[in-house]
Amino acid sequence: LHKAIRRQRQMCIRDSINRNYKKEELKMALDKENKGQAYLSGRLFAVLEKLQQEAHQNTLNRTIKDSYFSSASVNPQMIFPKLLRLGQAHLKKVSYPAFYNKLIGEIIDSLNGGFPKLLSLKEQGEFIVGYYQQYQSFFEKNEKMACFLFKNSIQLPLV
Repeated sequence: LHKAIRRQRQMCIRDSINRNYKKEELKMALDKENKGQAYLSGRLFAVLEKLQQEAHQNTLNRTIKDSYFSSASVNPQMIFPKLLRLGQAHLKKVSYPAFYNKLIGEIIDSLNGGFPKLLSLKEQGEFIVGYYQQYQSFFEKNEKMACFLFKNSIQLPLV
């Protein structure tokens, strides 16, 4: 249910941005070619949240989204240095830190040397769409992996 609601929000924001600017700026799914600073900041926020959740084995009552989402979507330059410091601590607790390091590095490389200072309303919408599209991609990867494992009769050891 939450996945469907997130998807609807993402589509509404994307459609609003595309309608107001008379061209398709935002796509339906994760767009790794989109180099918009706000979009990339939203993607990075999703990666950092997923990293935090995995580091704590999905047992948290509150994530960085609860505490920092609104301020990060308005003033990324102020919030992201703190979030990245927290992320470094979380990297020590996950099974595959190289996956997150690579993804964080790719996004930061595309930010061209820094985070945007303040985001306009349009850019805040792009931040939100980037966040939801990146976050959604984590579930799609899990679903694809589960199908692959099932089709190939591979069982993972229980931990």
